[in-house]
Amino acid sequence: LYEAIIAAKTVPWARLGVARTEVASGNLQQARRTLENLIGDLPDYADSHDLMGHVQMEQGDLKEALKTYQTAATLTPGCLLRLQRCGSLGFYTGERADALKMLERAMSQGLRSKLFDMLSLVLIGLMRFDSKDYKGFKYVHDAVAAALERAPGSIRLQRFELVFRGLAFLLDRRVGQAVIVAREFTEHASSGNFDLEAASLLTALWIRLSSQELELEEMMPILRDLGMRHCAAKASTEILVAVTEAHLGAAEQFRECHQKIFSVAETAMRHSLRGSAKIAVELLIQQGEQTRNAKLIDMAGLVLKRHAEKIEGAHELAEQIEQLSGLYVKPMAGGPAKRAAGGVALRTASAPAETPTETA
Repeated sequence: LYEAIIAAKTVPWARLGVARTEVASGNLQQARRTLENLIGDLPDYADSHDLMGHVQMEQGDLKEALKTYQTAATLTPGCLLRLQRCGSLGFYTGERADALKMLERAMSQGLRSKLFDMLSLVLIGLMRFDSKDYKGFKYVHDAVAAALERAPGSIRLQRFELVFRGLAFLLDRRVGQAVIVAREFTEHASSGNFDLEAASLLTALWIRLSSQELELEEMMPILRDLGMRHCAAKASTEILVAVTEAHLGAAEQFRECHQKIFSVAETAMRHSLRGSAKIAVELLIQQGEQTRNAKLIDMAGLVLKRHAEKIEGAHELAEQIEQLSGLYVKPMAGGPAKRAAGGVALRTASAPAETPTETA
């Protein structure tokens, strides 16, 4: 049916629906081909550029995703979501001047809009901090503080406020107080809903502390823990690498974390293919619990489901997986706050990643 829809060159929304289904099933390469054909036939169809940008993001190609999102934004200049999407991704790809222009334009157009994502203010705040723009920094800090007053129970806004407090102390040269705030934010990292967005902001705060000529021995172990939890895919790894700025050691450590998570998954699949599915599941549970990595926990469940009849004690293993899933997977799997800044996917537990899969 999907092939027939594509071959018939039917209405664009139908072909886009095919691509969405391919993305949902993890078939990113096929989705990319479907979208390339659709964009070739209808280059002015903005929704297809949105999905193509999402696919490129999932594949870790942030710069190409930015170009694609910029095309979508150009086609719909009044779209607040697309403007934020370009601005936030511009921040992560190092295009800071353009990112600042787009995010501030979005702020001026729709700060009180339901489509405005407060992460945009945090990214503006980071850039204003880096340029030592005290007035611009205070403006966005006040905006986040006002939003927190309106929604005092929002954990997300509380974390944004911690970032601003830490940066404000640094601007005032109160480095000791900034370290205390960073440590307070770090305490959040063990919670189930501490997603990639929060991890990237915690990283950004510690990196700016380290630039104050301080000896922060605690920073690298903290960032390593974040990497082992969130570097399950190339896309999430590149996001964390992007916020390390010029700290080469931190960037390299995140890439090493990605490789370690991939190696764990590969080892587990090797055990499974050799008939040792129980060892595979136990390895994934043990590493998933240790790292809080949602991808490893999900994989443990998938392997167990496939081989449950052959695994002794499958019920007990399933209970362990369910417990870990309840702690570290389900808290990030949905809800009204799942949408990221302008749609840049920083808030999902795990996206289709390049983890090894069983072929037999």
